[in-house]
Amino acid sequence: MPLIAAMLATAGCSPSSEQSTATSPSQSGWATTTNPVSFDFPDLTDFALGDAAQYDQVNKPRSQGFMFLAPTGLICASNAYPDNAYERVSCRGQLPQKGPGDWSVTAGRGLAGVVKPITGDPDLERDRANPPPALTPMHKLTATKGDAICAVDDKGMTACRIGDHGFVITPTSTRLF
Repeated sequence: MPLIAAMLATAGCSPSSEQSTATSPSQSGWATTTNPVSFDFPDLTDFALGDAAQYDQVNKPRSQGFMFLAPTGLICASNAYPDNAYERVSCRGQLPQKGPGDWSVTAGRGLAGVVKPITGDPDLERDRANPPPALTPMHKLTATKGDAICAVDDKGMTACRIGDHGFVITPTSTRLF
């Protein structure tokens, strides 16, 4: 055990609990350093796990994840195609705090959360015409392929993350990490 402690100390690590590091703005969104998941990501312990079979998009063309309709009308999905190294989560639709039009909020493995306007997106219009199953408030989904997790509460929050990147959308804000 002393050898492991010495190796950790030499590498600048310690066996103590992780500490959060503040985020800072960058040109591409919010950049993060260490352990950003503690950045106000909700505790999902008491959220019920949704039935993966109802939401899975596994083995469909170019899709390996889940897809759901949030209570706020956002259409959210995870995708780990062609493999986990490319995994992403996103929610698309109206974000009143961002202004009129449709928006996409996306995060992924090695990709801090970003928000982009997508008004007129044909994929979103197709998904609205044939929406995925609704995720009931106070439920969460975890990817059967990959590490994505998303949840919705009963106050209009939708939160998604992959590893240490993600987003939390509420009726009044969109937090990215």
